[in-house]
Amino acid sequence: MKKRIGKISISLLVFAVLLTGAWFMLSSTSLATPINTTNSLNASIGAYTGPEVGTAQDDNNKASLDLAHVDLDAILANQAGTGALIAGQTYVLSSSEASVEAAAVDLFAVGGGPIEIISCFGDCTVDCAGSPGALNLEIDATTADYDADFTTAVSVDASDKGDILQFAAITAGESVLVPTAGVNAGLPISWYCPIGMIKQATASTGTGKFVWRITFRPLTTGVTVVAN
Repeated sequence: MKKRIGKISISLLVFAVLLTGAWFMLSSTSLATPINTTNSLNASIGAYTGPEVGTAQDDNNKASLDLAHVDLDAILANQAGTGALIAGQTYVLSSSEASVEAAAVDLFAVGGGPIEIISCFGDCTVDCAGSPGALNLEIDATTADYDADFTTAVSVDASDKGDILQFAAITAGESVLVPTAGVNAGLPISWYCPIGMIKQATASTGTGKFVWRITFRPLTTGVTVVAN
């Protein structure tokens, strides 16, 4: 029994010595080559590192995220039609209710450059009465040489709430205005619209109101279109 206990003690002593030696070797290696936590962190998060200084894209994480946030806000504003409009992209805009009056009523202000209107519908929101007469859409251009009609003038006296003003075949360069009841389909259009004010004109004052809904695309950069 004593011999067995002696062997166990010797084994434990040898194990302890080996364990101590291993610990010493590991400690020496760690002290000689400390872990570079900064480099490891940089490698894991990429090139955008550094303190909160600088505003360039690759100065640091915060600068990069700030610029990305600005870009995202611009994209959202653009999609909503309230930011800078992109040439060739399509946008949709609705006017306020335009009453039928003898004087032309402002619908949309176009600035910064020309647009192409590719769809247009007039939504009657108040019954027409009192003989407002013939209605047409026109552009009162900032440069008078570009003043023009988009549509023929057609009587809207019979138009009631829910009726749609749409446009049929082209005649002599002007889209034919067609008041319809229970028909909500129209043909594609292509109206070149320079800088200026898009207006609704009727022959005389009566009662009745229309909301105009247009789909358009800017033909250059810097365009703005604002509904009146």
